[in-house]
Order: sequence, then C-alpha cells, then structure tokens
Amino acid sequence: SRSSLAQVAADAPGAPTWDLFIGGNLERGVGSSSIPSHYGWDSSVSERPYPSHPWIGATVEGAGSYSNISSTNSGISISTNDAIYTIMGGPTVTTNSEHLKPFVHGLFGIVLDRKIASVRPFDQRSAPPWTHNSGMFLGGGVDAPITRKAALRAQIDWLRYWGANLPSGDMIHASLGAVFRF
Repeated sequence: SRSSLAQVAADAPGAPTWDLFIGGNLERGVGSSSIPSHYGWDSSVSERPYPSHPWIGATVEGAGSYSNISSTNSGISISTNDAIYTIMGGPTVTTNSEHLKPFVHGLFGIVLDRKIASVRPFDQRSAPPWTHNSGMFLGGGVDAPITRKAALRAQIDWLRYWGANLPSGDMIHASLGAVFRF
C-alpha cells in the first residue's frame, strides 16, 4: 500500500529527517544588562533534507518568555509584567552520531517585547504597544537519544536583539526538553 511505501522511505538510511523540539526555557540578561530573568516555553522544527549531507539542515524556532517584578512601598504596589516572544530561522549543523548528537545553529528573525506596568491601589495600568526588534540566536546544544524516534535536548544560545530607538539587549537563552524525530 501507499502508506507502507511512505514508511519504508521515511525509515530508509539517508531519508530526510524532521525534528520537533518542545521544552521550557530560562532567559537571563548578561553583562551590564538590567534585564530580569524570564521563564517560558520553546519549540522548534528542524529538517536535514540532504541524504548526501545529513549533518546540515535548517531550523525554525519560536519561544515565549515571561517575568513579573513586584514591589510595595507605603501601601502602594507596583508590578511589571514582561513578555518576550522570538521567531527565528536559519542553518543548523549537527553530527550524524548514534549516541550524543551535538549541534550548532545561527538563527535570525524577530523579537517581540511588551512590558505592562500596574500601580495598586489606584488601579492604574500602562500597556504600551509591542516593540518589534531584529534578533539572533547563536549557539547550540546536544540531543541524548532515548529511543530511535525520541531524545532529550539541552540547548544554550546567546540572544542578541536590537531595534530603532530602543537599547539593544543581550541574554542567555537556555532550553531543556524533548525531541521527536520523523
């Protein structure tokens, strides 16, 4: 049948490989950055389409990270919620090892950021529009296979972003999660 032929082709050595990563992340400002720690989710899809060169491919990654900073003084509470979303894509290079599979990538795209400040007990809230920044992830990680179709992934990237009339930012973006291969 047609579906069994597709399965044989997908399982054949040298067939294109798709990886789906789903995990959690931690982002921290580096250097003199005053950016607070953010926690959130991370996901990516990678393909290595060349059977003759299985170590090279492309990755599209999306992530969301969040922080909340609160302080109270003389009965007045100030809270700042921050959300950072990244959508990046670019080349990935990996080893074709059966065991640990280290990889490196350079991903480029957009960073969306929004800070919302609240002041209580006055019920004042400030929600400026999203800021759109250019950004890049430079880094990599390692996949540790659990089965032929699943692995655990640890990944560390340097996140750099910049935009018009905005200060640039430098963050370390660390992710941990599961990879599923198709």
